[in-house]
Amino acid sequence: MKYFLLLPALALLGAGCAAAPSVKTEPPAPVSAEYPAPDADDVEEMPASGTETTVTVDDGTEITFETKPAEDEDVEIDDGVPVTNIVLGGATLKLDMVSENFSFAPKVIEAKAGENIRIMFTKNTGFHTFVIDEINLKFPIKAGEALEFKAPTTPGEYTFYCDIGSHRAFGMQGKLIVK
Repeated sequence: MKYFLLLPALALLGAGCAAAPSVKTEPPAPVSAEYPAPDADDVEEMPASGTETTVTVDDGTEITFETKPAEDEDVEIDDGVPVTNIVLGGATLKLDMVSENFSFAPKVIEAKAGENIRIMFTKNTGFHTFVIDEINLKFPIKAGEALEFKAPTTPGEYTFYCDIGSHRAFGMQGKLIVK
């Protein structure tokens, strides 16, 4: 009787150790597309620096951006090849932040007026929020998530804090310094 029970157990064990079938996959073929150069009649004059421009994409999505002066105004054109220098908004200030019991690190963020800011919360201990009253910002913090917002356009110091319980009273706050 023992052998009768042992035989099916060994068969099941052997079936679990069988090798999985191998599957060969081919890498996808490279995709390329060519776009014809626009005719001179199709190109509108570039808007003046500091103006907002709205572009509508084929699917109806509207993208608004502010033109800014190029860093390098001297552009050489070699062999008659046309050069276009387009600057789409400023760079984003990116930083990592840790939120622990009653503290943020870093405690001070420096940004330019109107600058895009992206905060990656790399570590979070407990349940916290990131709040800036002056720009109506309230974000529940979770480790591994990012918060993106625009710095206020008025230079000054803005307090950010956690509004959970008495966390702010225990020192869970910092400063956003806008220049």
